[in-house]
Amino acid sequence: MVTFSGIDIRAEELIDILRRDLKFNEIAQRALSLRIIHAEAAKRHLEVEEAELQTESDRMRRELKLESATKTMDWLHEQNLSADEWEESIRDRLLTQKLADAMFKDAARAQFVQNKLDYEQASLYRVIVPTIQVAQELIYQIEENEITFFEAAHLYDIDPLRRAYCGYEESDLIFV
Repeated sequence: MVTFSGIDIRAEELIDILRRDLKFNEIAQRALSLRIIHAEAAKRHLEVEEAELQTESDRMRRELKLESATKTMDWLHEQNLSADEWEESIRDRLLTQKLADAMFKDAARAQFVQNKLDYEQASLYRVIVPTIQVAQELIYQIEENEITFFEAAHLYDIDPLRRAYCGYEESDLIFV
C-alpha cells in the first residue's frame, strides 16, 4: 500500500497502470538491472563509501537548490521519498558508476591508445561574430529556440566559408 496525496493506492493498482501504460517492462528491467549491478559489485567488493554518498547528496541538493534541511525534507515529501530511500537511490547511481568504471574504464583507455589515430581529428562547429552584442543576442535567440546554432552560423559568421558550411570547421588536434 502506498499513500499518495492522502489516498491509499494498492501496489497491484500501480502495477496494473504500469502494464496498461506500457511501462511495466521498463521498470521490471530496471529492477533486474539493479539486482545484477548489486550482485556484480558484491563479487568485485565494490562499495559506496559514506563520504562519496555525502558528496553526491550535497551536489544534488545544490543542483536542486535545496539550501536547507527543511527545503530538502519538503522536496522529499513532494517526491514521496523518505531520506533513506533517497540515499539508496544515490547509492545505486554511485554503485552503477563504480561498476561501470571497474568493468570498462581500462578497456576504454586501451581502445583509445590502440586507435589513437582515429581520435586525432575532431569536427568543430563554431560561430565568430563581429561584436559581443551580436554574440549575446545570438546566445539569447538560440537559448529561446528562436534560431538554431546552424542558422546563426549561416547568417552571422564573419568567415564566408564557415558561414557557407553553417559553422563547420575541420580541425586537427594533437593529443599528448
